[in-house]
Amino acid sequence: MILLTVTFAAILSLSYTIQTPQRQLGYPLLGNRTREIFIDVFYDNICEVSAANWPLFSQVISQEYLRNTLGVAVHIFPLPYHHNSFFAAWAGEAVIQTDASKYRDYMTYVFKNYDDFISKAVNLTEGEVHQAYAKAVEMSTGIKAQVILDGYKNRDLDLRARLAWKYGCYRGVSGTPTFMVNDVEVPEAGGFNLSQWNSFLRNLLG
Repeated sequence: MILLTVTFAAILSLSYTIQTPQRQLGYPLLGNRTREIFIDVFYDNICEVSAANWPLFSQVISQEYLRNTLGVAVHIFPLPYHHNSFFAAWAGEAVIQTDASKYRDYMTYVFKNYDDFISKAVNLTEGEVHQAYAKAVEMSTGIKAQVILDGYKNRDLDLRARLAWKYGCYRGVSGTPTFMVNDVEVPEAGGFNLSQWNSFLRNLLG
């Protein structure tokens, strides 16, 4: 599967150039890029491994000793073989535009219920998938489902979601989760437990 993603990403990178975004890419989960350590994490909303990783990573970045030294941005990278993943990213852009403070709640909800958008959605039409994500947004954030359905008609939000994916390709992302710490990929980080994360981060802090 990773080979498929790499090949697909390579073709797209040859066919398209990445435009300059109107705003900094990624959802600013914690701090900013002036922090001593900055982590870019690339997730797929309906990737089983991303879903399993999120609770641990959320625990890692919530630790008190990192409060003023760590910055984190989440980038959504829909994998080509997860058919409904791009619609999750598109809905996420609508959430961010409406109330960015609710995005973490939306992401957490979709991770907990990712199978609703994979095996349980096999026979759904595109419109029904849109309805399912809109309902998920309303349940997790309180943002009305119609706002998300309207977002699926918004070309600018569509382009933002596509740009986020292209940015992942540009950075060499080929699977999820991928962690880049201070702009350098740390391939083993996806398998870190809490102790390993703390050892790694404390070493960076000296």
